[in-house]
Amino acid sequence: MTGSARVGLIEKDLIEQISNRKSAWANLGLFVLSILLFVSFGLLNNVLNFIITLVVIILIHEAGHFIGMKLYGYKNVNVFFIPLFGAATSGVETNQSGGRKAIISLLGPVPGIIIGVVLGFIYLRTKNEFYLQPARIFLFLNAFNLLPFLPLDGGRVIDNLLFPRNVKIEIVFKVVSGLGLIGVAYLLRSPLLGIFAIGFLISIKKTYNIGSIAKELKNNIPLEDQINDINIQKKYIPEIDAQLKNKFSMPISPKETAKHIISVWQRLCNLPPKKGVVFGLGFIYVFLVCFAVVATFIFEAGVAYSQTERKIEYADTNDGQKIKREVLYYKGKYIGYTEVSSSNLYHGKSENYYIETGKLKRSGQWYHGKWDGEWQDYDQEGNVIRKTILDKGHLIVIKELKGGTWTEKSIDNLPKLMRMPYIKHENGPPEGPKVRKDKIGS
Repeated sequence: MTGSARVGLIEKDLIEQISNRKSAWANLGLFVLSILLFVSFGLLNNVLNFIITLVVIILIHEAGHFIGMKLYGYKNVNVFFIPLFGAATSGVETNQSGGRKAIISLLGPVPGIIIGVVLGFIYLRTKNEFYLQPARIFLFLNAFNLLPFLPLDGGRVIDNLLFPRNVKIEIVFKVVSGLGLIGVAYLLRSPLLGIFAIGFLISIKKTYNIGSIAKELKNNIPLEDQINDINIQKKYIPEIDAQLKNKFSMPISPKETAKHIISVWQRLCNLPPKKGVVFGLGFIYVFLVCFAVVATFIFEAGVAYSQTERKIEYADTNDGQKIKREVLYYKGKYIGYTEVSSSNLYHGKSENYYIETGKLKRSGQWYHGKWDGEWQDYDQEGNVIRKTILDKGHLIVIKELKGGTWTEKSIDNLPKLMRMPYIKHENGPPEGPKVRKDKIGS
């Protein structure tokens, strides 16, 4: 193929990819097909209700991006589902701006977080199980998307606000993001997320090539020929094509070349945000992350509290006596007890168990409503990892096992947040059962 013929094919593909608009019915058909593929794959491991909820949540998330792109005049905006991964919204910028891109990234998680908070509030007020799963997924998915790792929305916000000027710093951030996602995948025990993160790391080389070409081309563009919109100037197509051939080891088809040229041109047109925009949107981003994390934590704590039931029960001793105990159940499963005195205060043994395994989690003693003696915390294998020594509510010392060595801390050596519960307990009134009369068992 001659050079002119190749350039002609590239120009044809550029026109199709930038200005081609599918009909409404074609978009609807692709959308329905994508949803069916997503559901068919998801049903291998998930119940139908979960998949339906997930699809609705992703739809709302992507609708936020879609509306943002439409408001900022993007061309060829489409939402498509990616089986096993989620969904994405694509479009071609007509007036690139790092600030606008950051706003579009934020418009995805924000509606979902708000809806999740509302549904969580309704669940905590009504205890209606219908709202529990949607609230949990709305909050988790959208809070997760705000993490500062590419290609998540939070990572895109950071990238567009801080790193549009230097491709090398951008690449470092993307490498850190990929490694961070691998770490998150390990913590969540998600092989799928790990595979996705590895694929993202592999794609960084292409990003670097595109960025390098854009930087070199920008340095060679005359001042009177400044680039300011998405209309690709034809005279630069052969030069970009030649550089793409040098950067990529394998031959690139005209269609693929057109995609890369669009990426190069978008980087050329992208305007770095002003300092005021960076500060303002950065503050909004940090606030949203904190809000999402706190809201998720409060909701999960509320769920745990609402699903924990306390009952007063009596246990027989070896000598025929009866011991009064406050017994804890989580979703009907026994998870611990605390002995209670005749004066209705915590007094005697107390044990708590891991919900998942039923193994001992914590044990200790109460003395007339105050923590007393040695309290021990255990890991899931049954090993003691912490010892807390108290004297009738007053903290003496905390011993922790780290790296096979026990370390000791008095109350004065503890951070303020860790110190406050002990001070509050010591200075507060003696504690007793928190059981309503209608929850007294036999």
